[in-house]
Amino acid sequence: MLYFLIPLLALIAYMAYRHKHRRHKTPEIAMARSAEFLKLLEAGASAEEADERVLQLFAEKSDPAKNKAALARVVELTATDKYEGERLLILKEARAKGFTF
Repeated sequence: MLYFLIPLLALIAYMAYRHKHRRHKTPEIAMARSAEFLKLLEAGASAEEADERVLQLFAEKSDPAKNKAALARVVELTATDKYEGERLLILKEARAKGFTF
């Protein structure tokens, strides 16, 4: 009986540790690209155009100022009443409107 109990307790402890230390955040790049995608749609771009332009963010030769502005836009959008502080709502809305990254 003890041979089964010790490995079972070790497995439970390992699963609890992994759950606690698992990363629950969406990567910042995807969030910044989704916020930029929504901004481009509001400006009148089609979903395909916006998707192509968003992929240029955080690329090897992308403009650091534009990358920083996109990250700041995530913070601004998160603070609005529409998203109620939930960053995943931004990503969810962008995907519903055609964001494919």
